[in-house]
Amino acid sequence: MTIEEKISLLNEYMDIEKLSDKHFEILQEFSIDEDAIVRSMVAPLLVDFINETAKDILIKLAQDQDALVRTEAYDSLSVFPFGDVETLLEEFVKLEKDSLARSYAILSWADVTCGLGHVSIDKINNLKKAKLNEKSIECSLGYCYALYVFGEIEILNEILCYLRNDSYQIRCMTINLLNEIINEKNDFIIKDSIKRLLISEDTTAVKERAKNFLKDNM
Repeated sequence: MTIEEKISLLNEYMDIEKLSDKHFEILQEFSIDEDAIVRSMVAPLLVDFINETAKDILIKLAQDQDALVRTEAYDSLSVFPFGDVETLLEEFVKLEKDSLARSYAILSWADVTCGLGHVSIDKINNLKKAKLNEKSIECSLGYCYALYVFGEIEILNEILCYLRNDSYQIRCMTINLLNEIINEKNDFIIKDSIKRLLISEDTTAVKERAKNFLKDNM
C-alpha cells in the first residue's frame, strides 16, 4: 500500500462511528509506519474510542521520534482519564524538547488531572513555579490554561493578553483555549476581548477563528 493509499484510508476512517478490531489492527500497523504523516493521522482518529487498545497506541505515538506525531498523540490523550496517562503526560512535560509538543502535553495533563479529580495545592504551586521559569510562549500559555482549570480563575486576564501576542499562531491558540473555558461567569469578558481583537486583527486565520468563536458561543 502506498503512502497516498494509506492517507486516503485514514481519511475514510474519520467518518466511521465505530472502529472494529480490524480497524484497530490497521491503526496499530500505521502507528509504526515509516511515514510520519501517516503516523500523525492515527492519533486524532482515536479520540472518540476511549479503551485500552486506543490508549496503548497513543502512548506509543507519544514517544515517537517525530514532534508532530507526539503533538497529535498528546492532544488525543487529553480525553483518556487514566492514572497512567496522567503520570506519563506529567513526565512528557518534563522531557519533551519541542515547545509546541510540550504545550500540548501540558494542556492534556491538566485536562486528565482535572478529569480524575487529582487537582491539589501542591500541583497548583508547582505549575506556578514552572510558569515563572518557562521561556516558551506556547508553554507559558499552556500553564495559564492549566492554572485556570485547576481553579485559579484570576489567571484569565493573563490568558486574554495572549490575544495581543505578535504571533498569529499564539493568537489562534488562545482563541482555541478560550473556547474550552468559556462559561456563564466569564462569558462577557471573553466575548468582549474577542470582539476587540476583531477590530484590529488583519490575519485571516485569526479573524476566521474569532468569528467562529463568537458564532459558536452566541
